[in-house]
Amino acid sequence: MKSYRIFVVLVTAMIGTGLLYLSTSGGSPVVPDDQLQEIVYVDSKSGEAFLLRARSSPELHPETGEPTLIPGMYCEKCKAWKPVGSMEMIQTNRFARRCPIHKVPLLREGPLPEEPSS
Repeated sequence: MKSYRIFVVLVTAMIGTGLLYLSTSGGSPVVPDDQLQEIVYVDSKSGEAFLLRARSSPELHPETGEPTLIPGMYCEKCKAWKPVGSMEMIQTNRFARRCPIHKVPLLREGPLPEEPSS
């Protein structure tokens, strides 16, 4: 009889622990759209730059709907935004922060792209 009670207590504890885990680890919290930071994305096909809320990479192009927008950095020599990829790419690839044409360091700051006309 005692082993049955121990079994019930253990099963109850395991179920309780599982429910507690599920209730506290429900994934990352959803951040409201207006609280997301704006960053420059560059279209990998056309090179066109867009100022959008930071969500994912690649991001969907606002006109074509294709996932071609990649985070960008600015080249002072080209006077243009260059696609650089994800934060992981920037941190692990030492050449990702350099202009592919002029080989100068790319900047996070630069003239913001104009709003697309609707």
